[in-house]
Amino acid sequence: MVRIIAGGSVKLLESSNGSDIGSDNTGPQVVTQTSVTDSRLLKSFGDLTYARIRTIRADATVSFMREVVIAPAIHSPWTIEATNKAPEGAKELIESVFLPCRIDLLTTSLLGAIDFGWQPYELIYKLEEENFITISKFKNLLQDYTDIAVYADTGAFAGLFNRPFFHIDEVLLNERESMNITLEVEGTNFYGRSVSEVLEDVQTNWTDVNTSANRYDKKVAGSHWVLYYPVGRTTYKAVKTNNDVIAKDILNTLEAAGAVGVPDEIQDWIEGDDVDQNTKGKWRVELLSDSNNSAQSFSDRLMYLDALKVRAFGIPERSVIQGKFGTKAEADTHADIGISVIDTKHRKIVKQYNKQGVNELLRLNWGQEAVNTVFIQVAPIVDTRLALIREIYRLVIQNPELALQEVAKLDTEAMSNILGLPSHESKQVDS
Repeated sequence: MVRIIAGGSVKLLESSNGSDIGSDNTGPQVVTQTSVTDSRLLKSFGDLTYARIRTIRADATVSFMREVVIAPAIHSPWTIEATNKAPEGAKELIESVFLPCRIDLLTTSLLGAIDFGWQPYELIYKLEEENFITISKFKNLLQDYTDIAVYADTGAFAGLFNRPFFHIDEVLLNERESMNITLEVEGTNFYGRSVSEVLEDVQTNWTDVNTSANRYDKKVAGSHWVLYYPVGRTTYKAVKTNNDVIAKDILNTLEAAGAVGVPDEIQDWIEGDDVDQNTKGKWRVELLSDSNNSAQSFSDRLMYLDALKVRAFGIPERSVIQGKFGTKAEADTHADIGISVIDTKHRKIVKQYNKQGVNELLRLNWGQEAVNTVFIQVAPIVDTRLALIREIYRLVIQNPELALQEVAKLDTEAMSNILGLPSHESKQVDS
């Protein structure tokens, strides 16, 4: 870990020479340039600020969709797999580090990557009594106080800069002390892409439509009495009184949300077809109310914008908020698409855990040759293979004769792990 005095900077970090075999020959692949004074990858979100992102995610539909994405992934268990080249104790070490923190780690990774495009972590190591190095904590860092460091010559991930606003010193965590999780990276821009980049315009339009709908509701709320009266004077309560005074007195006696008096003076130039001759110069009262479909048009527009919010998360809207029409087969197809999208996000994140966390532990404890010999495996959320394993397992435990014949051939323990079934020997502890 490098500690930098406030106001200072770390020199440009450079990796191996680009002419070496196996190394990059091209520079950083980013639209915005890296800092010219240090290896900081500059952020470029345009007008979309972290404060605005937090406002967008407070929307009810957006908040609901964040939970929709998390829930299936949380219920899809992990298993720790090892190759025949894995060192002794390596699988057990990875199980003890990653399985207990699975839910918290996956939740922060998904939400951070969805909301902000990336989720940075500090990896806090601990030396155990058995002389094994473990990760005691995955400290999720706030994006507001963190910048990504990259190698100036290749743009490869080099670590994280972090300095909370109340701290004097800035800290540079190298790539072994840090982990960065993203879902969508363009080139070497490891800040990824926030869903809010899609939601920004949708949310602005939704707010405008909702404001207009509220203004319309207030304008047409209730019904209004309208009293038409002839121009002139009329005997009213035994007194010759101007008709407008009489109209006001009558209106004051009516119970209504609002009231208005309108003189009913018919001009000579109005043709007879334009005005009901029977109502010329007569006293009459009408109750006016909104009779058009303006309110429905607002509702339809808001529903459409809510559907766009759902699509921004990669989920068909019919699978979560608009399932009223269509066949069951069609609805199932929409649901399967949504689940597949979530499963893809889950696998992308776990792949990064394996690359940045699991492999680093293997390297620190057993050397470079242990890399990729142990890895986290995600159980499929929706998969024909999973359905087949479930059906086979059910038949095995229900039919004793079949069990005697097949148990010796089948790895029932592996099947149990894939299905996420609890057992006395299970070392998986979710918290």
